[in-house]
Amino acid sequence: MQLLASKKWRLQIADVEGAFLRGEGLHPSRGRIFIAVPPGGIPGLEDDNIIEAVKTVYGLADAPKAWWRSFSNALRSLNLVPSRFDPCVFFYHTKAGLSGVVSLHVDDMCLGGDALFESEVLVHLKKMYPFKHWKTQSGEFLGKQLQQLPDMSIRISQEEYASQVQSIVVSRE
Repeated sequence: MQLLASKKWRLQIADVEGAFLRGEGLHPSRGRIFIAVPPGGIPGLEDDNIIEAVKTVYGLADAPKAWWRSFSNALRSLNLVPSRFDPCVFFYHTKAGLSGVVSLHVDDMCLGGDALFESEVLVHLKKMYPFKHWKTQSGEFLGKQLQQLPDMSIRISQEEYASQVQSIVVSRE
């Protein structure tokens, strides 16, 4: 948040739809995995059918890791570099310097950058993955309400009690 406020970049919040289904395929050494048809069914299959999983799915212990590998490789393919201090934060550098940042938590992300970042990274990212939502300047991230104010500072609030809202403001100063 501090980087976005200091650089006066537009706050963006996104959530990848069905992220675990977009992870890596199951490795053959793991063996075959068979599962029951999920509640609600699958068109063309009977409710009592058994299907074979060929990719990780929600509920498998390694699904989060497979998704992480897949998505972080996608960010690297767009020339983003992971932070040495936090592997869930990726930076986009150009000849002019730092141009954008992506912060991840599973399938949720908070990001921002300059016009070059938006045209060279975000346009491609939106083609690579379907997003349930992509919000700008306000939204929820990790249980906190974020709102970018007109001066580009960011208000971070958490409604802990119905009668009281706890908040902080990250500003350029």
